[in-house]
Amino acid sequence: MANWPALAPLITRVGRPLVVEALRAWSEARRGAPEVADAIACARWCEARLAGLSTSSLRRVFNLTGTVLHTNLGRALLAEEAIEAAVTAMRSPATLEYDLEGGARGERDDHIAPWLCRLTGAEAATAVNNNAGAVLLALNALAAGREVIVTPDFIAKLRARGYQLPVEDLDDVERRVSLSQSHETVFADELGALRPRTTYALGILRPNRESPLNMAELTVAWSILTGGTVPLPALRNYVIVVGEVGHRPFLVDSRDRPFRVKTKLDTADVDVRMESWLPTDTIRRAGFGHVIVNGRHVLTLERGVSFVAFGILDAPSMVIYRSGIFEPLRRLMPWSCLDDKACRQ
Repeated sequence: MANWPALAPLITRVGRPLVVEALRAWSEARRGAPEVADAIACARWCEARLAGLSTSSLRRVFNLTGTVLHTNLGRALLAEEAIEAAVTAMRSPATLEYDLEGGARGERDDHIAPWLCRLTGAEAATAVNNNAGAVLLALNALAAGREVIVTPDFIAKLRARGYQLPVEDLDDVERRVSLSQSHETVFADELGALRPRTTYALGILRPNRESPLNMAELTVAWSILTGGTVPLPALRNYVIVVGEVGHRPFLVDSRDRPFRVKTKLDTADVDVRMESWLPTDTIRRAGFGHVIVNGRHVLTLERGVSFVAFGILDAPSMVIYRSGIFEPLRRLMPWSCLDDKACRQ
């Protein structure tokens, strides 16, 4: 049916896959009817069916509900100047998070924070795209370690999700929390559990300002990994260390520009690839570099600390991230729920 000459113009205009989809619908709708094999009737039907695909499903309407900002009818209307600015920003790359004068990464808040402060008289300002994000930022900035008043609705939601949380415990949740296993110990303690001469690769990439390195923890970790045989190198943009726990590293390389270096580690051929430019790249979900061992990817190098230890057949036995987006998030849970299976989701 797709090869009928009557359908050739439609296939040229919208593509064969969409026409085949329409043909299946035609066959189902006309199953057993004489016109199912009528090429002209089929072409007209398919064209009418596919015509709606070129029309946006969003239509302009009048808001006569009495609600000025109705979420079912879209967002708040923008001024023409704002619309023009948005269109301009979407037409080409822009300096969203890049400082042209400094030649390095900038902050997106710099575009709006000064104006928000002028308009509101606030000392500082930021913007988020939803209320949940705004609440999180406000609590983190203003109420860390303090008591927070919550509504009965919030208590009901906790209980609906299986948390057996007495009301009197709400004031104490922040103090009595259970952290995920990866955060019960610090980085240095995790490394202390490794056997001497365990092979490893450690990457230290310049972190974002929001997630600085814990230098005290890193210094202790460095002493464990190297056995105190060498001092911690100057931390430039890219640092890679390959060695055996408790002994002098086979490779220590610290540079300001991306690089690639190879080394031999017992039976392992280690290939380190620093592939992305840190000063201009904000976030890369695929990482800023990679560690390849015997042709197999074993570690994605991200801003902050990236660590991998090797076990049998040089397979990764431990992977740790700190001070970067790959670091596991802490998850809070009321202490009273830890032994209650009904509380665990």
